[in-house]
Amino acid sequence: MQNSKTYRISSKIIINNQEKDFFITIKTNPYSQTPLTLYNFGKSFLLAGERCRKSEDNGDGGVASLTVPSLVNYAFSVELFLKGICLHEGINNVRGHEIKVLFDRINNINKSKIEGLFNSSWHQVIPNLNEMHSLVLNDNGFSDKFSPEIKSAFLIEIGTLINLDLSKLLDITNNHFANVRYEFEDSNIEYLELPLSILAESVSTVLKDLIESTV
Repeated sequence: MQNSKTYRISSKIIINNQEKDFFITIKTNPYSQTPLTLYNFGKSFLLAGERCRKSEDNGDGGVASLTVPSLVNYAFSVELFLKGICLHEGINNVRGHEIKVLFDRINNINKSKIEGLFNSSWHQVIPNLNEMHSLVLNDNGFSDKFSPEIKSAFLIEIGTLINLDLSKLLDITNNHFANVRYEFEDSNIEYLELPLSILAESVSTVLKDLIESTV
């Protein structure tokens, strides 16, 4: 099967007095499901997650933080990378969005590589979390901005992050791709953007190495 290629032309248009980018995109040949295809798709959603995680001026004097879209994109990128690893290992027709279930299907060598990369990055975050915990606990003007209930909630969340490991992260975010999109129906969603982004980078690295090792 020939590789699929995408072509795009663009223009600037005015809609309701606002300038917008206008794109016309075409694709040649259908995509073939290969580890490389899944890697490339996963990277695009990982990039989308990174862009969403950046807070921006919303034009109304406030800040637009696209937390839910960033979580959805990170979770989907992890899913695609894990499916790419499954495919590389000869596991075909993998379905579903549950990343813990997908992680459990890959071999122990690749699991260990992902866990090692995740731990290496996450351990660099712990000193900052300990410092944040101390700042909130010792107040440092925190009570001037937030109620005691909010302060307590921050301490609990920081404590959760300090004690986080890959197994706990996979348990919490197993079905994030589906659940986070409907947060308005279930408010009990944990916003673990940074650890989920680190997991995505870790799985991405392992899949990339596998692909390059077979070229």
